[in-house]
Amino acid sequence: MEGQIAGLHIEQGSPLRYALCFLDQPPIPLNERIGRTLSFSYQDLIRCTYCNRRTKKSYNNGYCFLCFRQLARCDQCIVKPEQCHFHLGTCREPDWGQRVCMQHHIVYLSYTSHIKVGITRMPNVPRRWYDQGATAALPIYQAPTRRASGYLEVALKAYFRDKTQWRQMLSTKGCDVDLRAAIIDAHNDGVIERYIEDEPLFSERAPIPLYQSADVCRIEYPADTLPPKITAINLEKTPDYSGRLLGIKGQYLLFDTGVLNIKKYTGFHINLSIE
Repeated sequence: MEGQIAGLHIEQGSPLRYALCFLDQPPIPLNERIGRTLSFSYQDLIRCTYCNRRTKKSYNNGYCFLCFRQLARCDQCIVKPEQCHFHLGTCREPDWGQRVCMQHHIVYLSYTSHIKVGITRMPNVPRRWYDQGATAALPIYQAPTRRASGYLEVALKAYFRDKTQWRQMLSTKGCDVDLRAAIIDAHNDGVIERYIEDEPLFSERAPIPLYQSADVCRIEYPADTLPPKITAINLEKTPDYSGRLLGIKGQYLLFDTGVLNIKKYTGFHINLSIE
């Protein structure tokens, strides 16, 4: 099959069920292909996933440089939600910002390579946790907007990390920590409650605590076997790659000789064969 990579489709299950998606091509179920050899041939063609313009380089996982500079979804506030400037009237795409940023968000703890704090829109639960390779996750607050969730995330960074070590994530199996106990412990000194009470942003619409009543989401991946060495496969440096598929976790296909981050190659045109 030849086509433009459009990402991974993930369905709930134990383990999760994955399919590799292409633009204008049927998805390829992957769980059934574990143990088989997949051969990728990068066709030296990248198209922007927004405007379809040909681009020499992919920016922010699938955009051309022009869209990267112009689209709100590529702005710095996506990485740092506390910097959302929609309320100032300076959003690059106000309609998009209204649909995406001015909606309820969930602040959560997840277990990837360690306990981490993160935020996501409510409709993205639990998909966000699947994408990051979390083995467990717990919603801890519901915030009225993306900016509000970012403020909470910043406060919680005093107790938890907000980044995942991807190599450690791939080698982590299960979750041996109590996420609910972890967030309760973080509240014991009263700092978070005082922050919420004193922050003007929360004066009219305070975040709703969820950590006492929400269920912990447990996640199992089709990734029983890891490659001997966790090395990233680079299709731009090695355009022709073949490997035996060992499993899938997060956005990574795990092969016997390395791992391939599918999200990184969104918009890339490849030829794929399966033996």
